[in-house]
Amino acid sequence: MHSLTIWFGPAATSIVLLYKEEEKACVVYNAFTEHQVLHAEKGSLIGSDDFGQNFSIAIDGISGMLLEDMALSQEAAIERGLHQARSQAKAQKLAMTDPIISASLRQQQMGPAVLAPGMMPNGRGMM
Repeated sequence: MHSLTIWFGPAATSIVLLYKEEEKACVVYNAFTEHQVLHAEKGSLIGSDDFGQNFSIAIDGISGMLLEDMALSQEAAIERGLHQARSQAKAQKLAMTDPIISASLRQQQMGPAVLAPGMMPNGRGMM
């Protein structure tokens, strides 16, 4: 599955087109890049994706395109997540060696101090 994002117009509006095959997405992408490189005459980029979206965009109004292999971008997202998890694990390990943080954690584990009624400073119950 491939995604083709097209930004166009003065506000950089975007549409996302989805294609089951890379070749079909490349037809649209290459039409735009060839226009940019060859400075071809003005016209419109007209087509449709594999999921019922039809488009007609003035080619001079297109500010950019992004062609994405969704299987690879999924793999990249997983790798970013794993990197984040490894970073958090490393930070926790380093935190345990920090004297201030480890002392704070020990204090939290012990819980708040509890005073027995006979120990109150107002004299009640004190011998």
